[in-house]
Amino acid sequence: MNINAEEAWLNRACVQLAELAPQLALVSASLDQATRRVLMYAHVRASDQAEQQVGTKHVLLGIYDEGENAGTRVLRALGYEAPIVQQALNEFQSQMENPRGSGGNDGFFTELLVSALARAWEQMAFEGYANGLSPAFLVLGLWREGDGAAGRALAQLGQSYAEAQAQVRIVSGLTSK
Repeated sequence: MNINAEEAWLNRACVQLAELAPQLALVSASLDQATRRVLMYAHVRASDQAEQQVGTKHVLLGIYDEGENAGTRVLRALGYEAPIVQQALNEFQSQMENPRGSGGNDGFFTELLVSALARAWEQMAFEGYANGLSPAFLVLGLWREGDGAAGRALAQLGQSYAEAQAQVRIVSGLTSK
């Protein structure tokens, strides 16, 4: 991964998020460093698959690609190792996420991913977490956006959203075990 090129891409993508709606400006401003890297890895995955936009499936896999982070700790606590998630995503591989904009070529993220990012930020704000939008909250946003490939895959794997939410609280230090 070319870090400089991916960082430039992410900066442009965040500007576009901020232009879409005021709340999305808060989302892009609150990304922690791990989440920024997750989104860069997601972009690499989308590019490798010759897809013009980053979707929920790319971000879910980007959480694993980034390495050890709050999102992977949540997913592993639920028993979701990367190969299990990849297998579940493969079942939704033919599902195309709604592209944004005219012709689907002028947005960095699919509509479902934009929605998932907004949902992640809402959950972070609801929990009163002030350390930035972490990959743990990305997991919740992806899950809550149940129309995306990531949300469908996570729901299919057997654990509930409430269990994921409890793990996010533990990993984020919002509650003890």
